[in-house]
Amino acid sequence: MIADLESPVTTIARAVQMRSSIPLRFAIVVISIAFYWIALTHPACLFRFVHVGPGGVRTEGALKIYSGSDMLHRSILGPFQVNLAGLANPLLWLSWFFLLSGRFKYAAIGSLSGITFSLQTFQVFLMPMPMDESGGNFAELVQLLPGYYLWAASILIVFLASWYEGRKPQVTSDNTELRLR
Repeated sequence: MIADLESPVTTIARAVQMRSSIPLRFAIVVISIAFYWIALTHPACLFRFVHVGPGGVRTEGALKIYSGSDMLHRSILGPFQVNLAGLANPLLWLSWFFLLSGRFKYAAIGSLSGITFSLQTFQVFLMPMPMDESGGNFAELVQLLPGYYLWAASILIVFLASWYEGRKPQVTSDNTELRLR
């Protein structure tokens, strides 16, 4: 009879294991969305406008700061310039959904793909963005600003949370492991 009784520590440990991590997942998604929103409203990239005229004469123009929302709008044209960094946004949005629904494997895959695509922003350091159809006006990336880093952090947070949550075994009420999600 006494052997059937559990110690209070074991009971608490089992309750903690069985406790749903939905509040934690929700908090992670809210933090990621907050970073994303701040990234959209803050300076993300500093560009220098350059005009290449006849004979290859290069004329440097003004510096311009683009916010995260400006970069989001410009990312629609990214595939035409062989820059797929804008695909990180829909992958992040899908990762939020997968993380909230408990599909950690898909959230990790989506956010890891988003991280990979977001790194393609560095391509603009090497290949300036065409600013019009003339082929002579370009914008060179001079510096990444806090908006970019907040955007990348919002994707990284989702990846780390989904990876961490996906590694934890799911435990049933009789203390048996189900499977890793």
